[in-house]
Amino acid sequence: MGNVGSLDNLVGHMESLMVHMFNLNSLDMCGDKFVIKTLEIAKSGLQQRVEKEVRDNSIFQANLERTKQILYKRHLKLEQDISSLQEQLQVELDLRASLEVQGEE
Repeated sequence: MGNVGSLDNLVGHMESLMVHMFNLNSLDMCGDKFVIKTLEIAKSGLQQRVEKEVRDNSIFQANLERTKQILYKRHLKLEQDISSLQEQLQVELDLRASLEVQGEE
């Protein structure tokens, strides 16, 4: 999965490639063909990297969605547990109050 650093490296690489291309401007047709070939190779490499990032991001997104679903289900279960424990506590508090009243009689 990509990060800002690799994008910065990519931009830096493209900038130096452009500078190199402009430095080769004085060359004849053979030099122009070299620049075109170099740019085609760079384009192909970038396309492959973009495709890989798209695949990686799809996998990451699917994993993220699964994790969110798991956490949501866990959240609901914990809320149910809390509700049940609150009910149990209330039953015990009511029982204690009843026993205290009986003890006073």
